[in-house]
Amino acid sequence: MESAEFDLILVGGGLASSLIAWRLAIDRPELKVAVVERDGRLGGKHTWSFFDGDISTEDRAWLAPATPHRWEDGYEVYFPGLSRTLETPYNSMTSERLHEAVDAFLGEHVQDGPFDAERERALIARGWKAN
Repeated sequence: MESAEFDLILVGGGLASSLIAWRLAIDRPELKVAVVERDGRLGGKHTWSFFDGDISTEDRAWLAPATPHRWEDGYEVYFPGLSRTLETPYNSMTSERLHEAVDAFLGEHVQDGPFDAERERALIARGWKAN
């Protein structure tokens, strides 16, 4: 049986681990990175939003595949008795698109599904270990 050795195994496929794995796949493709996520998909079921000024233009371009919603000209906010227009561009990233973007880079190195002790032992038996 062939051993699967990794330079880095990230446990938990939330936003932070997913972004780390994705960026390392781009910037350090020589590293073998794996992500183990118990809940069946990276990012869970979330939406993360940010203003253009929160991150650099380069990072916004990198995140674009995972950011299906963008309000280039700003957006309107409504509350009872109050509304206003905010002119700052706004973006929303979804967990579904984050999973697709990271999975495209890592493929079989994304191990997902509900936690199962037998499955975890099987991963170890298949040789999953950090270098």
